[in-house]
Amino acid sequence: MICDICKKRVFGVTWQSDADGTVALCRECGQELQSTLDRVDVQLSRIGTMDNLLAEILAVAKKITRSDMGNIQLVDRDGVLRITVHDGFADEFLAFFSEVKESEAACGTALKTRQTIVVEDVERSPLFVGTPALKIMLNAGARAVQSTPIFSRSGELIGIFSTHYRQPRQIDTHTVRLLGFLAAQAGRYIERLTVAS
Repeated sequence: MICDICKKRVFGVTWQSDADGTVALCRECGQELQSTLDRVDVQLSRIGTMDNLLAEILAVAKKITRSDMGNIQLVDRDGVLRITVHDGFADEFLAFFSEVKESEAACGTALKTRQTIVVEDVERSPLFVGTPALKIMLNAGARAVQSTPIFSRSGELIGIFSTHYRQPRQIDTHTVRLLGFLAAQAGRYIERLTVAS
C-alpha cells in the first residue's frame, strides 16, 4: 500500500475519510494528521460566537492551503451564498461576490455540484474566462482558488469556504482531503451554534 501523504510504500492503516472514499496512511502520517485534526477540533469547540467560529475556520483553511486570501459564504434561505467572513479582500471583490448563485464562479459551482472545486489558474478556467468574475478576481490579485462545501450532519449544504492564491496553484489530493475533514468539523460546529442561537 502507498501512503497518500508521504507516497512511500508501507504497511499502513486505511482511514475512511467520508462517503467519497478512503485515505491510505502510514502510521506516522496518520498520527500527524489525527493530531492536526484533534487540535482543530479543540480550537473550534471553544468558540462561542458564529463570527469567531467562522474566522477560526477560515484561518485554519488558509493555513492548510498556504493561501493568501479567503472567505466563507453561508447559504441563505433563498439558496444564495453570502460572504460572512473574509481575509485579504477589498471592497470591489466583496461587493461583486456578496451574492452568488449556483454555477457562478468556483464557489457557485461548488454550491451546485456539492463538491470541492479547484481552479488552478482563473485566466485559463472555463468557470472564469469570458465572465465579469475574471476581472474581479484578477483585480483582487487572485489567480487560483479552491472552494469546499460545508454540510450539516443531515447533508444540507450550509456554506462554502474558499481560499485564494496570488499565483496559479495546483492543490494536491492530500490538501483537498484535509479540507474535507475541516469542512466536516466546521459543519458540526456551525450547526451547533445555529441551533443554540
